[in-house]
Amino acid sequence: MVFKKMLSAFGVGGPSVDTVLTNPNTRPGLTLDGQVNLVGGDSEAAIEQVVIGLVTRVEVEGHDTEYAGTMEFHRMVVSGPLQLAPKQQLSIPFQLPVPWETPITDVYGQRLHGMTM
Repeated sequence: MVFKKMLSAFGVGGPSVDTVLTNPNTRPGLTLDGQVNLVGGDSEAAIEQVVIGLVTRVEVEGHDTEYAGTMEFHRMVVSGPLQLAPKQQLSIPFQLPVPWETPITDVYGQRLHGMTM
């Protein structure tokens, strides 16, 4: 039993998480609707909180170097602490307000090159 809990801590046999968006297209000032689907693993799991975030691709320049990465710019807590029983299925709906500072990825239906959200 202890070995299963240790493996679960590393993600083996632990709960799975899937975020499903009702409509992935939105714009600043509107909401992004969806649900977070959780499925329990092989043993009971104590979850401290469920958080969703918006990330974007960024290019960082400085000190004669340049590299690309991802950066989270907004997050929201969807659920507080909960217990997830083995194989239990749970769906948590959410409405994430999209900040006005959200990077724009298309203009007049045309995708902007290099913009990824």
